[in-house]
Amino acid sequence: MLKRSETSKLTDWYFEIDRKLLFAVVILALIGMWAMVSAGSVAAERMNPPQPWHFFLVKALPFYLIGLITLLVSSALPKKWVMNMRLLNSKLLV
Repeated sequence: MLKRSETSKLTDWYFEIDRKLLFAVVILALIGMWAMVSAGSVAAERMNPPQPWHFFLVKALPFYLIGLITLLVSSALPKKWVMNMRLLNSKLLV
């Protein structure tokens, strides 16, 4: 288990993130995958030609992974970088 007395990038990241929010996002992704399998399996079997039950899950899984990796990497960025990206984004939207 990680201790607050340790000084490493992993422990700094772990104690700075909102773990409840991260857990909620992962749970929502899992619920979305479950719904995709339950509804998509019937739709995939009705396609012409019939596809395997996991057809839509396989198509969506890379996007889930890209989103999760982006979330974890962006949560590990220094605060200064995040603030600079925020300013850049606000200038692009105007």
